[in-house]
Parts: sequence; C-alpha cells; structure tokens
Amino acid sequence: KHLDSKMYKFLLSVFLFWGTVFFAAAQYKTTVQVVDSATGKPIAAAYVQLKPLFKGKKELEVTAGNGEAVLNVYGKSELTVSFLGYESFRDTITKINKVVVKLKRGTWKMKGVVVTGHAGPVKADKSIYNVKVLDMKQEEGKAATDLYQMLSAESNIRLRPDAFTGGKMTMQGLSGEYVKVLIDGVPVTGRLDGNIDITQINMNDVDHIEIVEGPLSVVYGSGALAGTINIITKEKKSDGTVLSINAQGETVGLLYGDFSLGFKKRRHGFGIAGMGYGFNGWDDSDTLYRAQQWNPGNKFSGSGYYVYSVGKIKLKASTMIFHEGILDRGEPFGDRNQSAFDRNYITDRKDFKAEATFSDPGRLSINGFVAYNIYDRLNETTFLNFDDNTSTLTNVDSSRFDQVSSRLLFSSVINEKFTWMAGFDILWEKYSGDRVLGGAGDIGDYALFATLNYAFGEKLKVQPGFRGMYNTRYKAPFIYSANLLYSPLKTWQNRFSFSRGFKSPDLKQLFLDFHISNLSITGNPDLVAEDSYNINFNSTISHSMHKGFLSFSARAFYNEINNKIELVRITENAMAYTYINIDKIKTAGYGADLRLSNQPLYRLSFSWTTTGLWNNFGGSYSAPVKYTWYTDFSTTLNYRFVKPGMDIFVNYRFNGKMPQYILENKVVSLFERDRYNMLDVSVAKTFCGGSLKIMAGVKNILNVTNVDQTLDGNEYVSLRGTDAVAYGRSCFLKISYGISKKQND
Repeated sequence: KHLDSKMYKFLLSVFLFWGTVFFAAAQYKTTVQVVDSATGKPIAAAYVQLKPLFKGKKELEVTAGNGEAVLNVYGKSELTVSFLGYESFRDTITKINKVVVKLKRGTWKMKGVVVTGHAGPVKADKSIYNVKVLDMKQEEGKAATDLYQMLSAESNIRLRPDAFTGGKMTMQGLSGEYVKVLIDGVPVTGRLDGNIDITQINMNDVDHIEIVEGPLSVVYGSGALAGTINIITKEKKSDGTVLSINAQGETVGLLYGDFSLGFKKRRHGFGIAGMGYGFNGWDDSDTLYRAQQWNPGNKFSGSGYYVYSVGKIKLKASTMIFHEGILDRGEPFGDRNQSAFDRNYITDRKDFKAEATFSDPGRLSINGFVAYNIYDRLNETTFLNFDDNTSTLTNVDSSRFDQVSSRLLFSSVINEKFTWMAGFDILWEKYSGDRVLGGAGDIGDYALFATLNYAFGEKLKVQPGFRGMYNTRYKAPFIYSANLLYSPLKTWQNRFSFSRGFKSPDLKQLFLDFHISNLSITGNPDLVAEDSYNINFNSTISHSMHKGFLSFSARAFYNEINNKIELVRITENAMAYTYINIDKIKTAGYGADLRLSNQPLYRLSFSWTTTGLWNNFGGSYSAPVKYTWYTDFSTTLNYRFVKPGMDIFVNYRFNGKMPQYILENKVVSLFERDRYNMLDVSVAKTFCGGSLKIMAGVKNILNVTNVDQTLDGNEYVSLRGTDAVAYGRSCFLKISYGISKKQND
C-alpha cells in the first residue's frame, strides 16, 4: 500500500506537470472584444496582443468593425490592448472563451511617437522639440494628392504656386530654401530658385508628416533654420498583408489613382506602391487662350522596400522613381497667328536608400543610412507651324543634381536623467547641365554633431547641442543650440530654443548660367555663406475631459540672417540678374493654436500666426528699415454623424496681405499680394465593414483664382498667370478600398 501510495503520488505529479505543459503549449482560440467604457460601443482597428507566459508564440491582431479579434491562446497569457485616443489595457488572462475589454478615454498626452530630430521614436509630448504631426487618416478630408495640398491649412506655412518652379512655401517669414524637407530622414534634392517643388512629393505611400517649427541646424545642418518637414512613409509592422487602392477625379479635369501593398511575415517584410496623375490644365478666362494659367501635365511614381529583422537588428532597402511632364503652350503669333512656341518641362527623380538599425533599449542604439538621389530636369522648346502642321525642336536645356548622403547615429540612455545622441553627416551634391558655369559644380558638407539631454527632476529638461562642419567651399562656423522643456504641471509644457545656423549658397546660386531672349540670370561664385540666429518659444496648456481633450498653445519666434543671398537686377535696359549678399534680414512672429477633440465624434482646431519681415539692404541701397506684418488664420473641423456613419470635413484658411521687398537697380520696392480666403468641404461614408469608403466634396468653394498685386502702392500688372493662387471651384469624388489580412502559419 505504501508503494502504491508513492506510485500514485508520482504518477499524479507527472500527470499534473505534463498537463500544465500541454495546456501551456496547446493552441486554443479566444475572442477579445474591445468596447468604449463610457458608451459600450465596439472599437474597430484596436491592437490586441497576447503574449504567452510559458510556451508558445506571441499573437497580434486588429479588431474588426464589431470590436472583436480572434487570436490563438497558449494557456496563461499577458493581454495588451491599445487604440489611439484611449488608455492602454494590460492584464493576465487564462480564459479561452470570450474576453470583453473596456477601454477608457485617453488624455492629451497620448499623441503617438515622433522621430524627427531624435535617435529613435519618442512620445510627442516628451519630445524637447515642438513637433506637429499630420496623420494621413485624420487629414483625409483634404483629399490631398501631394505635399502642397497637405500643408494648405497650416497657418504657419504660406504657399504659393509658380508656373515654372512648382509649389513654393514660406515658414516663419522665410522662403523654402530655409526649410529642410526630408523623406524618412533623407534630404530631398533638386532645388529650383532655392525651393523644393513640393507638388512633386506625392502622398500615396505616406503614413504621416512631422513638422518642426524653428531650427534643427545641429541635427540636420545647412538649411534647417525656419523649420523641418519630415515625410514618414508606410511600413508594415505586424505579420500579414494590407492593400490600399484610391481613385479620385475632379471637375477641373484632374484624374488621380494610387495603390500600396504591404506584406510581413516574421523576419521579412516588403511593400510596393504606385501613383498616376493627369491634369488637362485650367484657365479662368472666357477668352479662348491657347496658353493656360494652370498648365496641363502628368505624374507617375513607383516605390518599393524590403525589410529584414532579426533580434535587435533591422536592415532595410528602399527605392523610388518619379516622373513629371508639364506642357506650357504658347500664344500664337504672326500675321495670321500661324506660329507658336511650346515648352515642355520634364522632371525625373530616382532615390535609393539602404539603412541599418541596432536597438538595445536602455543601452546603446545605432542607426545609419546611405542614400543616392538623382534629380533630372529637361526643358524643351518647340516651334510650331500651324500652316503645315509641323513642329521643330529649337532648344534643349537640361540640368541634373546628384546627391550622396549618409548618416550614422549613436544614442544611449545612461540613466533616467541623462541621455545622449551623437553622429556624423555626409552630404555631397553635384550640379551639371547646359546652364552651368564651367559645365558642372559641386559642394560637400561633412559634420560631427551631438546633443545631451539632462533632466532636473520631473519638471525641467535641458538639451545643449553642437555641430562641427567642414564645407568644401566655405569656412563653416561652429553651430550650437540650447533647448529647454519646462513642465510646472503635467498639463502645462513650455519649450524654448536658441540656435545658431549656417547656410551655404545652393548650387544654382553659385553656378547658374541662364540666357534666353532678353532674360539673363548668372550665378555668383563669390557669394558669402549666410550666418543666422534663431529663438523659438512655445507654451501649451491641455485639459482632459471625460470624452476628449482641450489644448491651447501660444508661440513666438525670431530669426536673424546675416549676408542674406538675394537675386537682384543689375542693368538698366536689359533683364539681367545675379545673386548678391545683402546686409541683413530679420523675421519675427507670434501666434496661437486651439484644439478641441471628442473622439470619435469631432476634432476642431483654430490656428493663427502673425509674421513680420525686416530688411536692411546696406548703405548702397535706398530701403525702409522697418517691420512689415501679415496675418494668416486657419480652422479645421471633422465631425462624425454616428447613426448614418458619415463624416464631414471643413477646412478654411485666411491668407493676409503678403509683403515682399524687391531689389532692382539699387532701388528697393515694396511688393504686396492682396489677402484672400480658401474654403473646402467634403463628406465621407464607409461601406462593407469599413473596407470601402466614398468621399465627395468641393474644393475652393469661394472660387478664388487670382489676387490683386501692388508695387509701392500702385497696381502691378504682370504676365498672365503669375498672380494665380488657385484653379477655380472644383467638385471631386474619391473612392478608397482597403483590406487587411493577418498572416497565418
């Protein structure tokens, strides 16, 4: 009996042990339903993760329209549920039947993460920089196809179309040459007249956009003074497949379509995307002109990436190609209007990038990339004879930018108070073509930089930074910055920054050699590099409510640029221009932002910015030395009608009278573009459980096309189209289809 009792206990122990192991390793199905704790309504697209505590693999799923997700469960597991705008849920479960999770509304601090200016992802409210995030899903009401349209409602950014150089922008009163435009951290090349054509940056494969007002010169070098715009592309993060297709048409003669496909399984992931765009051109005149204010054109792009991840290491290779063709039709001339000149502007971009990341949270993280970017622009002039229906190519003007960039970044968390980041940058550009002095020119910039972040308790963080540079053409100064984040309360944050900046002349300012008809623009190899200083301040107060949050921000800035480079007219009788250094310019401004949200019912925002411009052209020029001011205001409203399941989007912007000083023949004139208003409205409804969405709306409801211009108080008469700000009122229809499928083993 004694032996039988021992044997019985032994067999029972073995049975319980293997039963526990078997239960831990066995695969069962469980249903997790996620609902709003206040309303009890299901939450779709929430992330649900099950992590086994014994044996088995981690499971990740996204909830469907009914708030449910079905996962494999391997016995006792840790359950984590998260969704934007709600507090995360975490608990240990042993059930293999249905589990209901009630999520509570989140607070203002739950803003997601940002990467611009940091070594890795950082919570937006913890960033020492004031970063604004434009999420493509939240901004879908704009029906934007390119970066120009995406930025249309930002009061701190003034946009202006140009028939020859595309979409330009101004930030903090400074032109686009002082704004660093990045795609996944890589600088965009191909500046025309100092500006990146932001209409060429399409939105089909973009996840979100991060905007930093003020300088990031320490981190990104020359040109990052007024601000930095970083476009973050899509990448599949969890196992499975996701497909998105969009088609859009507008009554002004515009057709647009795109697709993106992402796939990930374990260590491997890849994605491809494509876009096509066609525009017939538009003119607001009743007279039948051959030339149009808005030229017809087409765009095509394709991109792809491959990712391999293992442990703490991630390797990624990506590429993108882009093509744009614009036709500028000329007006007929001759005694019978039998002839005309047409100009074709053809742009091709090719981008290649390889990057590697080693991440060991709490210790050392390393991130590096190498990128090669090519920008080709071809201008073809064709003579047309309508009598015999012939065309003759009379002139070809080509230009090309080659850019090689590389960055290696190290970062580490020493303790809860002290973190650091250090790295080096390599940026080399070559400009070649038919309109280049000597046929080609190049410039290189090599830099070492570092930032140190120290926390004095929970309320104060200080981050000094420096950048040492070697420029192949100019003696670069030592760049430094100081950032401060002071939070006297959890709901009150104050950010202050001071920075010194440096900007070398761009390649066209140095080497351009353009001569056509009576117009001549010549580069100046003797230009002096610009030196600048910047101060930024932002104070944000937020208040959490039961169903949403309210935040108010006040901001101010000051920029001072010495040896500012300007394009000036140098002769009395001919249109001959060159680039020179003027004495100094300053910009200053202030503004405020108000945001109110009640997810998922509505999001409402107001934004206002007043900017002042000050110029000193030096003793050789007659110019008023005073500030001239202009004000911009914008508001957006997204409202959801729950019962019909319909969303309405309203975007309004007021553009104040825009001043600009023009320097010709040593005479300074004040050029002003009159104020105008823009209003867009759209509605959207989903079908098929959220897979299909149809959106319709009206852009430019107020039908604003041209604005008045004055020069020293007198009406300014310009060439047709140069004062155009938008094509006319346009109705649009957009159809979107998307599916997401979890990968099963």
